[in-house]
Parts: sequence; structure tokens; C-alpha cells
Amino acid sequence: MKIAVCIKQVPVVSRITFDYESKTIVREGVPLEVNSFDMLAVDKAVELGKETGAEVVVFTMAPPQARDALVQCLAMGANRAVHLTDRAMAGSDTLATARCLALALEREDFALIFCGRNSTDAETGQVGPEIAELLHIPYVGNVRRLDYSDDAGNIVAERVTDQGHEVIRSPLPALVSVTEGIMEERFPSRQDMEAARANPAIEEVSAPQLSSDSSVFGATGSPTSVAEIRLIEPRRLGVVIEEPDPQMAARKLMDGLAQRPEKVDSKDAALTGWNRYPGQVENGVWVVAERVGPSLRRATFELLGKARELTGHTRSEVGAILVGSGDEKDVKALAAYGADKVLLMNDPSLGHPTSIASTSTLAQAIASKNPYAVLFPSTANGRDLASRVAARLSL
Repeated sequence: MKIAVCIKQVPVVSRITFDYESKTIVREGVPLEVNSFDMLAVDKAVELGKETGAEVVVFTMAPPQARDALVQCLAMGANRAVHLTDRAMAGSDTLATARCLALALEREDFALIFCGRNSTDAETGQVGPEIAELLHIPYVGNVRRLDYSDDAGNIVAERVTDQGHEVIRSPLPALVSVTEGIMEERFPSRQDMEAARANPAIEEVSAPQLSSDSSVFGATGSPTSVAEIRLIEPRRLGVVIEEPDPQMAARKLMDGLAQRPEKVDSKDAALTGWNRYPGQVENGVWVVAERVGPSLRRATFELLGKARELTGHTRSEVGAILVGSGDEKDVKALAAYGADKVLLMNDPSLGHPTSIASTSTLAQAIASKNPYAVLFPSTANGRDLASRVAARLSL
């Protein structure tokens, strides 16, 4: 049995700066460290490797200086490391990064692949589910507990959701991304670091060793790019009322509110009306809808509002796709909040909303209708499903 771990070396969060001309994070001349979630993944993989006798192999796609990060992983107990490094890989977005790692991973037979939940420099959380989709294996994200059954040949994972957690059983091979709680954070000792530096089991792999098609790597193989970097400046006054008497505190609060302007100018003012374009399928804007218990998630209605705003430019219809169970009440609610057409993905055989079957069904619908944009909620399921669909469609 072999276990793989994908890691990333990131700038220390407090030292992150941007190059506004190249629209990238500055990584030279700043202290770097292994992404904290990836460290947890390495530690869990090493623990599982000791329990099962599995070999643990760490992968990273990064410039030469990331060799130090791999040495640290070896010092933590990984058996060997693979360093994907080539100038052709520079400028990769999440899909190009996932593609590069997937090409390297498929050269060996890994039963389990670990990733961190997301990197602290970008926080997209897309690479893990994209790798899983490219390898056509199950994916479980936001895992805070993991048990492996040698007899059954599967894993049981406790996955953090927006409402709490869920327990998922998955066959192997599979990919999981881990979050806080999976392990206690630890760092290698000085002695272990010195031993790893003295005899590092690190294999360097270049782009031509992975594929003869150079167009799949780097900026050329990246369908997305950064258009603009904006700093979000806080607009709040930051006033803190320190008053032990509740009545006096309330009075000060009301006095403070009375001094504020009655109206705040905002370019995001509410729409006063909608122009609908039913039947205008070309350049349609779709919204992936979610339910929470018996009701539709509020984020669904917010996305429908944004979709209607976008159709002011595309002059097209708004479609809603409800993943999971849905009924006539949901259809009416989606229509009332702006959907011109509603599609239901409620076949029980599709399984979990982020499953391979759900991904395939949604991707086929998108490919056949070619909408202008598809909006997903930034939820546990929404982010994972969006990433898998993007990888399936090379978006």
C-alpha cells in the first residue's frame, strides 16, 4: 500500500505581499513555510503509514527552494519525496497545478492521497478535488477524522459541513483533504531535520517527464488568470462601547447611531425591478441551488439575485439546478426569486452532491447547453462540486 501527500510551500501569512504588475504573490525574499493544513496531512499520512506498513510519498510542484519543505516532510517520517520543478510549470493556476500533480501521481499506484484543506496564501481549496476528478477517484473534503479498514479496503471519514459534520464511507483509491482536528500540530526535531538533510530521498521530475504536451503546463495550460488585485479596506468606525450599565450602553449606542448618516451611498444598491428573458438559452446564467434540511439555502436566493443582475448584460435566461432532493415548493421558490428554468438533479443513484456521478451529470448538462456562467454557493458542497466540474470541463 502506498500513501501520497500533496504539499505546498507558502509565504508566512504575516509577510504576504503582492506584485501588482505581475498580479502574483511575492515569494522571493520572504520567509516560507509548509502550508499548515498540509503539515497536518503529512502527519496523518505518517501515522497511517506506521499502522499499516504503507509507504508515504510527498509531492510538491514548486521552484527549487521548495526542496527545504520536502526535507521537513521527510524529517516528519515520510519515506521519500517527489519534487515537480520546471520553468514550464511557472504561472500555473489551480487546474494546471492539479493536472501536473495528477500526472505525477498516476505514475504509481496510490491507495490514498492526502491534501490540506486549502493553502493559506490563496485559500481556494480547489486543487484537491480537481486532482481527484482528473484521476477519476472519490474525494472527501474537510476531513477532521479518518479511519482505515484494511479488511474492508475503505476509509470512514468525518467531514466538516456548514451545519456540523457528516460521516462518509469511501472505497479506495480516494483523495481526502484534511482540516483542523485530524491531528495535533507537530514539527520535526532538530536531529530528524539534520538526518533528512544528510540523506534526502528526493526525486526531481521535469515537465517533459510527465507529458510531451507542454501546453498543459504553466500559464499556457491555465484557463484562469488574475485580472485585478484589490485590497479591502475596512469601512467600519471600530467604536467599542465599554459601559457596565446596560441602559447607559444602549443610550450610547443610540446616540452613536443618531450621528450616522441616514443613507449610505452604495453601488450595490438593491435592484428595483427585473427584466426577464425566458427562452433565451444562449449565454444563460445558471445557479446551482442547495437545500438545508427542508428548505433551500439562503445563498441560493442571493446567487439568483446576482444572476438576474448579470442577465442585464447577457440578455438571457436564468437557470437553477437543484442538486439533491427537491419538490414543487422548491421549484416555485426558485422561480419567485428569479429563475426562468429549473432543473432537478434528484436521482438517488447520484449519491452525495460531490460524488463522481453528480459531477458527471452536472458537467454533461453544462457542456450540452454551454451557459455563460455557472454560479456555485461557497459552501462545503458547493466549493467541492464546483472544483470537480471545473476539472472535468477544463475550465
